Amino acid sequence: MDIRGLSGQFNSTLDEKGRILLPARLREQLDNCSLVLTRGVDKCLWLFPEDEWNKVSSVLLDNSSLFKARSQMIQRRLLAPATELSVDKNGRVKIPSSLLRSAGLIRDCIFIGLDDHIEIWDEELYIEFEEKCEDDIKVAWEELGGMV
Repeated sequence: MDIRGLSGQFNSTLDEKGRILLPARLREQLDNCSLVLTRGVDKCLWLFPEDEWNKVSSVLLDNSSLFKARSQMIQRRLLAPATELSVDKNGRVKIPSSLLRSAGLIRDCIFIGLDDHIEIWDEELYIEFEEKCEDDIKVAWEELGGMV
């Protein structure tokens, strides 16, 4: 199943067991497909529908070498921690403790739909990230201006 068009920004709260409610709108968009969770490039987690994850991991593996240090770093960062998740009957997913730590998820979290995947951020870390990137985003907007 090819999932595209995941969108929206939603707040959710981790419980003491590392479970978090997947926002209803995102659950609807994912339509009961299998999910894969891994570390993101920034201090967040990436949640992919399994088919989209398979595309990403295939491209990564096809364009990397077991004998190149940078390839190994990327494989360790993205492929190694990847784990399949299931949504329970209450709409929650259980995030492994190693991924909770790597993304700094404590309690209040933000889900961001980004077309083919979802980012999961600790709310405070996301606010800090946005503030830190404020000048860069203005430059990025300027660059996009020539495309429209």
